[in-house]
Amino acid sequence: MATTPRILFNQPEAQSLQAVIYNTLGQVEKTMVVATSEGLNNYELPVSELPKGLHIIRMTDQHANSIVASFTKY
Repeated sequence: MATTPRILFNQPEAQSLQAVIYNTLGQVEKTMVVATSEGLNNYELPVSELPKGLHIIRMTDQHANSIVASFTKY
């Protein structure tokens, strides 16, 4: 049974983040906009169309603050 990767992060305010998923070569695999709420956010990463392997996600807010995490799709 496959598990969907999740990213947990705190936001000081509700806003939209620009999210980009990269492969290990730094190539963009997917871009999306993520709507967040103030406080703790638990975001399920949409990875069904990504190939198996290690990926990096960067989520950037309107003030150019970034959250970076890695995950593996099996």
